[in-house]
Amino acid sequence: MLADTWNHGESPERYPVDTGRLRRVAELAAKEAGWGRSLPKGSGLGIAAHYSFVSYVAAVVEVAVDAKGELTIPRVDIAIDCGATVNPDRVRAQMEGACVMGVSAATLGEITFKNGRAQQDNFNGYEVTRMPAAPREIRVHIVPGDYSKPMGGVGEPGVPPVLPALCNAIFAATGKLHPPAADSRSAESIAAQSRRAAIARRPGGDPRPIRVWMRSPKTSANRSYCPAHLRQTTVGEADLLTIALLLGYNFRTRNFI
Repeated sequence: MLADTWNHGESPERYPVDTGRLRRVAELAAKEAGWGRSLPKGSGLGIAAHYSFVSYVAAVVEVAVDAKGELTIPRVDIAIDCGATVNPDRVRAQMEGACVMGVSAATLGEITFKNGRAQQDNFNGYEVTRMPAAPREIRVHIVPGDYSKPMGGVGEPGVPPVLPALCNAIFAATGKLHPPAADSRSAESIAAQSRRAAIARRPGGDPRPIRVWMRSPKTSANRSYCPAHLRQTTVGEADLLTIALLLGYNFRTRNFI
């Protein structure tokens, strides 16, 4: 018997898992990605599917790993069945953002603790994927909606399948679940270089975290910008900050890293 927490607190009887819909998005993503096509050496495709918040999402990630371990993602195909689709453009935008978030979590999303506290307290230490490392092309495929079924979410369901699909693609390309020992363009080196560059660009090489301040419309109080506060921002503020962070903008020195 399914526990309530498994289905995000909702009744499995009211919101049952439809394996047919899950299979449909997996087959759609595979078809649109050209699953089984010939790829050059060092390239691979990976697939994964996921159900959450009454939505079904599958992703196919294409990667290329060179002899030095440099990882690039030429293309991602992601298919979603969220039931009725009121605003397709917004669904597409959410899936595109989910791909970038998934890549960030897989390649840069490390959290370490010291003396009981997280050492990463802002985006200078907890890196996000920026434009050079983001997927070159993201194709979103929306299954036509059915208004007779419950409407699903599109904010979070796109993230979970991206990580395993990426790992599967790396394995298909290299036979390993991570790129070979890397050079200056590896995921680990990119993160380290970004941190060093951020510190070097601060006045006097100040190593303290960069803090981005914004006003929360719910509390009217200034808060340090971090993922937990993203839900309290307006769409415009969140979009502008995301663009700035992806481009590598340093909010303290007001220039780009």
